[in-house]
Amino acid sequence: MPSRTNAVYRFTEVVTANGLTYTLSRTARWRWNSMDWLTDGESFPAEIKGHMFITARKGGNQGKKEIFKYDIADIR
Repeated sequence: MPSRTNAVYRFTEVVTANGLTYTLSRTARWRWNSMDWLTDGESFPAEIKGHMFITARKGGNQGKKEIFKYDIADIR
């Protein structure tokens, strides 16, 4: 059986909420995973419960609701 290597991608986002700047990170097994939805200048509902959970809609306002879990790397 041939050996297999799985890639894991780490994405980092810097977001501002309530006057604080958060550095967030998230991992994915696929490069095209739903990671690129946070667009500069847009606002998304978020809540912090040990991690930051950001709610967005795939495909715009009428699209499927997705909740992304980010690790909080830094708060300034």
